[in-house]
Amino acid sequence: MINRSKTLERSILGAAFIALLVLGFFSWLTYRSLAQDKIWASRVRRQINPEETRAWALKSIALGDYGIAGAEAKFLLTNAPAYLLKKNYKRNPDVMVGHECIHLRYGGGLYSWGLTIGQTNLPASRARGSPAEKWADGIYFWNN
Repeated sequence: MINRSKTLERSILGAAFIALLVLGFFSWLTYRSLAQDKIWASRVRRQINPEETRAWALKSIALGDYGIAGAEAKFLLTNAPAYLLKKNYKRNPDVMVGHECIHLRYGGGLYSWGLTIGQTNLPASRARGSPAEKWADGIYFWNN
């Protein structure tokens, strides 16, 4: 009888351990899918060089027409800093040239996030999402 209860106890502990592993794995997957913007933002914010990013954006604004977006604007990513491209997310961002700024949008569907980049005096109200988090003068992170 004692041997049987120890075997049963070990089986229950083993099953509980496996259940915890499975639950942990699915929790990790859920976090990764629901927190993509936070993961992306923490990676990019550590790498971003505001002067380099702003120089690229201002050159892109000059090259692209106001309102250009989607496939027509992909050429603007040619000389973009690597930390804005696939290095930190599974796809390159969507690009839209705005009034004196450029918007980079990541994600898609019902949830997106990105950067709005312009001159150092660009107001936060030009960012696509609300609230906009200022990363540097003229560079705002947003999500919606």
